[in-house]
Amino acid sequence: MTAAALTVGAEARADDLAVDGGGRPTSALAAIVARQGGIPVAAASVAAVPRASATADRYGLASVPFATVNRDAPDVFGSTSLRVGRTPLDARWQRVSLGAARGLNEPARRFVASIRHLTPREQVDAVNGWVNARVTFQADRDGHDDWASAAQTLRSGRGDCEDFAIAKLQLLRALGHPATSLYFVVAQDLVRRQGHAVLVVRQQGRMLMLDSNTNRIQDATRRADYRPILSFSADRAWIHGYASDPQPMRVADADRDRPSVTL
Repeated sequence: MTAAALTVGAEARADDLAVDGGGRPTSALAAIVARQGGIPVAAASVAAVPRASATADRYGLASVPFATVNRDAPDVFGSTSLRVGRTPLDARWQRVSLGAARGLNEPARRFVASIRHLTPREQVDAVNGWVNARVTFQADRDGHDDWASAAQTLRSGRGDCEDFAIAKLQLLRALGHPATSLYFVVAQDLVRRQGHAVLVVRQQGRMLMLDSNTNRIQDATRRADYRPILSFSADRAWIHGYASDPQPMRVADADRDRPSVTL
């Protein structure tokens, strides 16, 4: 992901921002805080749920605990989200978001057919692992930030983080998952200090993150190492902010015996 892609949140036009008494738009963050009534995000939109028991299936998957969210906006990674009317990335999003995957190669079509009988949660796990295993990371050349369709990525077997997320999104659409429950999230990776993109799936009130960096499905409301900037779902887009400054994250150095650092 290019550096330019990480600045789009500031350029987006928010058609539904709050206005003050003089009719002037307030800041995006002020509007977010106002909508939350001044209540911290964790208290306003997230409630803890107990750990589910392990489930066994042919993919060797296990259920994990997730927080339950109270609305369909992508309040992921500790942020609050605000709907915007348009963004500089709309054209790219529209090219890859319409309908289910088209022109898939034969292995991809067989894979989709082979997991149709699984539960929606099992399909999410299967799609995440299948794409991660069949696509090799390759950054876009010459600073271009191209978004490929699932058909293009799976035929070439190469792509960057956006291409991983889009391939997963389109495969889930081909399996019948609603477009409005699939969120393409552009973020900053605070550990690697670079741009990143992931797919978030809203399922039974929970936000499940599908990441190219791991086959483990994770709770998108609890991750602190990604800073979301912009999200897309169907014909909607959001910018992200925080009701208060997020807590600094301490990262341990796994390779050397030295103190952790604060980001």
